[in-house]
Amino acid sequence: MRSRGQVNRQRVRLAFSGDVVPEPDTLLTLDGKEVGHVTRAARIWDPTRILGMGYARKEANAPGTVLQCAGGTATIVK
Repeated sequence: MRSRGQVNRQRVRLAFSGDVVPEPDTLLTLDGKEVGHVTRAARIWDPTRILGMGYARKEANAPGTVLQCAGGTATIVK
Protein backbone atom coordinates (compact mmCIF):
# COMPACT_ATOMS: atom_id res chain seq x y z
CA MET A 1 0.00 0.00 0.00
CA ARG A 2 2.73 2.42 0.92
CA SER A 3 4.44 2.15 -2.47
CA ARG A 4 1.19 2.79 -4.37
CA GLY A 5 0.11 6.01 -2.62
CA GLN A 6 -3.45 6.54 -1.43
CA VAL A 7 -6.44 4.26 -1.90
CA ASN A 8 -8.87 5.78 -4.41
CA ARG A 9 -11.80 3.37 -3.97
CA GLN A 10 -13.38 1.89 -0.87
CA ARG A 11 -15.86 -0.93 -0.36
CA VAL A 12 -19.30 0.44 0.54
CA ARG A 13 -22.70 -0.95 1.54
CA LEU A 14 -25.57 0.13 -0.71
CA ALA A 15 -29.37 0.35 -0.42
CA PHE A 16 -31.08 0.38 -3.83
CA SER A 17 -34.35 1.99 -4.90
CA GLY A 18 -36.68 0.33 -7.39
CA ASP A 19 -37.67 -3.30 -7.89
CA VAL A 20 -34.77 -4.57 -10.01
CA VAL A 21 -31.75 -6.21 -8.39
CA PRO A 22 -28.65 -4.73 -10.09
CA GLU A 23 -26.23 -7.09 -11.80
CA PRO A 24 -22.57 -7.26 -10.76
CA ASP A 25 -20.42 -4.58 -12.45
CA THR A 26 -23.37 -2.16 -12.79
CA LEU A 27 -21.86 1.32 -12.93
CA LEU A 28 -22.49 3.85 -10.17
CA THR A 29 -22.45 7.52 -11.19
CA LEU A 30 -22.60 10.87 -9.43
CA ASP A 31 -23.46 13.98 -11.47
CA GLY A 32 -22.87 12.01 -14.68
CA LYS A 33 -19.36 10.89 -13.66
CA GLU A 34 -18.52 7.24 -13.02
CA VAL A 35 -17.56 6.83 -9.36
CA GLY A 36 -17.79 3.06 -8.81
CA HIS A 37 -19.53 -0.21 -9.49
CA VAL A 38 -21.72 -2.83 -7.81
CA THR A 39 -20.06 -6.09 -6.78
CA ARG A 40 -23.17 -7.91 -5.50
CA ALA A 41 -26.79 -7.24 -4.61
CA ALA A 42 -29.77 -9.21 -3.31
CA ARG A 43 -33.43 -8.74 -2.35
CA ILE A 44 -34.15 -8.89 1.38
CA TRP A 45 -37.72 -9.87 2.31
CA ASP A 46 -38.17 -8.65 5.89
CA PRO A 47 -38.54 -5.71 5.38
CA THR A 48 -38.60 -5.80 1.59
CA ARG A 49 -35.62 -3.94 0.13
CA ILE A 50 -32.57 -4.44 -2.07
CA LEU A 51 -29.13 -4.30 -0.46
CA GLY A 52 -25.70 -4.74 -1.94
CA MET A 53 -22.03 -3.94 -1.89
CA GLY A 54 -19.70 -2.20 -4.27
CA TYR A 55 -16.70 0.05 -4.63
CA ALA A 56 -16.92 3.86 -4.74
CA ARG A 57 -14.32 6.56 -5.17
CA LYS A 58 -13.32 8.36 -2.00
CA GLU A 59 -15.08 11.60 -3.01
CA ALA A 60 -18.40 9.73 -3.30
CA ASN A 61 -18.36 7.25 -0.42
CA ALA A 62 -19.82 9.28 2.46
CA PRO A 63 -22.87 7.70 4.17
CA GLY A 64 -26.08 9.12 2.72
CA THR A 65 -24.62 9.87 -0.71
CA VAL A 66 -27.13 9.00 -3.44
CA LEU A 67 -25.60 7.51 -6.59
CA GLN A 68 -27.34 6.75 -9.87
CA CYS A 69 -27.32 3.26 -11.33
CA ALA A 70 -29.22 1.37 -14.00
CA GLY A 71 -32.84 1.08 -12.89
CA GLY A 72 -32.77 3.57 -10.00
CA THR A 73 -30.52 4.93 -7.30
CA ALA A 74 -28.13 3.51 -4.73
CA THR A 75 -27.67 5.17 -1.34
CA ILE A 76 -24.47 4.54 0.60
CA VAL A 77 -25.31 3.27 4.09
CA LYS A 78 -23.01 3.16 7.07
